[in-house]
Amino acid sequence: MKKILIGLVAAAAFALPTLVSAATVGNINTGDASYTVSGPGIAGTVAANNIIPHPNWATAPGGTSWIGTENGDVKVDAGNYLFTTTFDLTGYDHATASILGDWAIDNSAQFRLNGMLLQSQVGFGALSSFNLNTAFVAGLNMLEVLVFNADNRLSPMGLLIANSNIDARISAVPLPAALPLYGAGIAAMGLIGWSRKRKAARS
Repeated sequence: MKKILIGLVAAAAFALPTLVSAATVGNINTGDASYTVSGPGIAGTVAANNIIPHPNWATAPGGTSWIGTENGDVKVDAGNYLFTTTFDLTGYDHATASILGDWAIDNSAQFRLNGMLLQSQVGFGALSSFNLNTAFVAGLNMLEVLVFNADNRLSPMGLLIANSNIDARISAVPLPAALPLYGAGIAAMGLIGWSRKRKAARS
């Protein structure tokens, strides 16, 4: 009977999926993560700069910074400015990924993850929270923030993302296909041994 129990426990253990745990992959904070920007008056795509904010803009938490093309006291061309960064989910289960954080924009913006529009924001005087929990893919992911500068006049333009975390579960290591069979074999051997002992006791 002991052999049967040992065999069944082993088979069950081999059949269970590998346990995984959640981990922080990184962040998308402006002033920390690397962003590029393209838009009106910019030749191609360039690195986004840390800028001195406009006095009316929200204060950037420690370790973060407003980014843009010019300091907040400089008026830039009206139009759409595309800020882009990437992060890698290799080794993580992208289906469990999420990004939480806070942001502020002059004048308004949209989050786009791997081409999918996820969330919009208006306002530069205070930070607002965001939660991105879909459209992640395995491996390299592209996050775009499309900032709309006022279309009726020249005005300052800037983007601030702070307090963000990219979280996901570490990918489970797949078990070799033979292991469940091996566990079943142990159970079968235990059953055979028990049967033989029973027959011997009767003879």
